Amino acid sequence: MSETPPTDIAILESIGNDLVNLIVCTSTEIVLITIYSMLVIKATSILLRIHKRNSGRMGPAIMLVVVYLMYLINLTCLIIDLVDLVAEVKITLVKDPEVALDIKYTRSRDFTARRLAAVDVLYGYLTCLGDGVIVWRVYAFWASSHIRHLIMAVPVAMLFLSVACSMMLSYCVGRLGPGEIVLGAVLHPQFCRDIQTVSYAIPAATTAIATLLITIKVWNLVRFSGENRIYDSRMSKKSRLEKIVILLIESGVAYFLFFLAQVIQIAPTVRDAINAKPNFRFATNVFIYQTSSIVGLYPTIIICLVHANKSAVNTTLYTVTNVGRESKNHPAHGGRRWAISLGSFRAVVPESSVDASTGGDLESRGGELELKDLQMQAHTSSLDQGDDMLTSQKH
Repeated sequence: MSETPPTDIAILESIGNDLVNLIVCTSTEIVLITIYSMLVIKATSILLRIHKRNSGRMGPAIMLVVVYLMYLINLTCLIIDLVDLVAEVKITLVKDPEVALDIKYTRSRDFTARRLAAVDVLYGYLTCLGDGVIVWRVYAFWASSHIRHLIMAVPVAMLFLSVACSMMLSYCVGRLGPGEIVLGAVLHPQFCRDIQTVSYAIPAATTAIATLLITIKVWNLVRFSGENRIYDSRMSKKSRLEKIVILLIESGVAYFLFFLAQVIQIAPTVRDAINAKPNFRFATNVFIYQTSSIVGLYPTIIICLVHANKSAVNTTLYTVTNVGRESKNHPAHGGRRWAISLGSFRAVVPESSVDASTGGDLESRGGELELKDLQMQAHTSSLDQGDDMLTSQKH
């Protein structure tokens, strides 16, 4: 009985490692896709309900289209990964048994390389859609600000840069040869490698800027509330609104770190260090296979979080005046009720805002609240105000 040549032993070991990597990566990806699918169903229910309740608005319909586009791209990436798994087994171990193992392994690598390139292109456009949702959320927060156009200039510019980079990356990937993508990183030419680095850096910068702008808006609200003694009608130790906004900010920071990790991972020195250690290489491969699902999950979570908690976002805030009967827990007994939109910080006077016992006069309660930089309206503002303005600008 002839012994297996050493070259074939090395190739069989490589095939085994590839199969272990692919099985673990795709299994983890399937778990994330399952979670993602449930969130898509939830987002669909929320957006359809909002669209039905406000039939004249196109914002929810546009968001629903974006959610489904991102989900379809993720499903496509998963299908490509499953095809790669089956193809490696079939090409190396099943088809053409008379052909040398090294030749079949080369064929398998060439087959998967082309599909890895396609996944990179899809991932680029997926990040563009995700950035669009993030920019839309920033606009909703700043929609009623008189400096909204100045504020939105940077995130919108970053969004256009992201689209441009994705288009250039598509061109680069179409011209790549076998072996020029390693661990998800383009090796040659230098221009394409730089474009890929920028394509990861721009979403990271967009997320950082968006999170900063949302944080600034929330900080302004907290400062305004403290200065004017405004309290949430449902506030105990921490209001539901605060929890939602804090979660938005924290998730934005995590999403920024996710893209930052990708930028670091494709750096030549870091990539070489990862390649030198099999365990690091395996962990990096698992991470790379989950990136598309994470990029789809975050914007979908944002949509579900904001719209599912709309009642908390539309919270009623109270002003407290200098009256003996007033208290933080019962502001209706000591002050006049105002609804303040998180998106615009506009004070709104509801029709039934004045307690009958006050005689309808805020000054008769013994105090007066100065509302600087706020406008009085006859209807309740909400965070979805930004969606309406965004839709009107599109038409």
